[in-house]
Amino acid sequence: MGSVAPLNIKFDKELWLEFCVINQPPFSRTPLSSVPFAFNSIISETVKNDAITSRKILNGSIVDEDINDDAQINVSKLKGGINGYVLMTSGNKVIWKLLAIENVWLLSGNSDTNEGNNFIGTSDNAAVEIRVSNKDTIKNSLILNNNGSIQRHKVKN
Repeated sequence: MGSVAPLNIKFDKELWLEFCVINQPPFSRTPLSSVPFAFNSIISETVKNDAITSRKILNGSIVDEDINDDAQINVSKLKGGINGYVLMTSGNKVIWKLLAIENVWLLSGNSDTNEGNNFIGTSDNAAVEIRVSNKDTIKNSLILNNNGSIQRHKVKN
């Protein structure tokens, strides 16, 4: 069947096969079905870019290896971390890291500080500017200079 003359049959609907051997009753009708080599079709190899959307992908079926390194993924889509951890980058990787409370200054004050080790300021030769309401005016801004002096900020012209 089909070896001498090709069968020009469209497979866009359910098809059945029934055949007879000479002088015998016909075999029962059997539905035609796909076979493993038919799972990869010419159509699947020619899918246009962006034709497959997230709505067509089974939840949980995408793994790290499927995602391009340049992909921009909304943070809300990431699995949450553990309380007290923050999302940060390390080199070119994104990691969850425990927030080190001892390395922050709290609005309500810190305890167990050491005058020789703990300070608010910079570790370079730059001055520190303190502002109120992020206003760059004499009334709302002070500068702590690297020589230890404090001055009111001069309004920029």
